[in-house]
Amino acid sequence: STWGVTSLLCGGVKYYWWRAMARAFVFGYGSLIWRPSFPFVSSQLGAIRGFERRFYQASTDHRGTEVAPGRVVTLLRAQSPDALTWGRLFELATASQAELDEILAALDYREKNGYERLLVPVLGRGGEVLVDSAIVYVAAPGNEHYCGPAPLAEMAAQI
Repeated sequence: STWGVTSLLCGGVKYYWWRAMARAFVFGYGSLIWRPSFPFVSSQLGAIRGFERRFYQASTDHRGTEVAPGRVVTLLRAQSPDALTWGRLFELATASQAELDEILAALDYREKNGYERLLVPVLGRGGEVLVDSAIVYVAAPGNEHYCGPAPLAEMAAQI
């Protein structure tokens, strides 16, 4: 935990006290790796279990247009529960719940078009658990922008 100041206005008097704040983590497996766009304290290599990376999501804002959407990466549940997807684990730089809410609102906007938040454990190089709960954005089949598999040449042209 980190420490933060909490305040409460009661009877016209503002009371302050220190409280433990949960640390917040985000796991990036695509563009968040090289362009995180949020403040972070640290980052390190990590993996999540049971997913596989695929270019199965259409994008009208990061790549492509409304008329010709591009393809971006998402995660799908892997057939093997032991499958690993490697990426980057970021510890968010937040001193308050308001700062955390602001970062998550910006990430929610960035990861729109079918992405949703999941909480997952993240593993280190030796298989040890780095954190029990990190936010990862996944666009599952069934969302309106999911485009699924296609021949490799077609996918490459659309990317």
